[in-house]
Amino acid sequence: FSNYTGQFDSFDATLQFDPGAPEKMSVTASIDAGSLDLPAPPEGFLDELKGPDWLDAAQFPGLAFRSTKVTLTGPDTARIDGELTFHGVTAPVSMDARFNGGYANFPPYDPAPRIGFSATGNFRRSSFGVAAAIPNEEMKLGVGDRVSFAIEAEFNGAAPATPQ
Repeated sequence: FSNYTGQFDSFDATLQFDPGAPEKMSVTASIDAGSLDLPAPPEGFLDELKGPDWLDAAQFPGLAFRSTKVTLTGPDTARIDGELTFHGVTAPVSMDARFNGGYANFPPYDPAPRIGFSATGNFRRSSFGVAAAIPNEEMKLGVGDRVSFAIEAEFNGAAPATPQ
């Protein structure tokens, strides 16, 4: 009857980004499936979600995303198409991204360049073989098939070498 929200606490992402050619951007990401975290879950619920009917984190410990195409949709927005590997299945996933800004450095607090993005998208979990509790003719109540996601990410580059 509502949207349940969780987050993954352990992940890594790499961005290749040239401000002069943002359409050539590429991103890869990996997520530790066992790092799923929920706000105040009922007893046993988090273990159930990490178990074989849902994430199956023991058999499939990671999720992975690799971009395949970036299409600019505005001065600070883009559609990112890619492949998500989840639950042992690789399928196409798209997201809408917004460039939030950045800087070359911010002395004395941050000597490295930093940029930030927000992205949203969704996919059908059944496309990845996760169909537990999807409502059907016999079972009218359940958990929806569509999973929406939101990403807030900052990427930093290497700090410039200090002259000796």
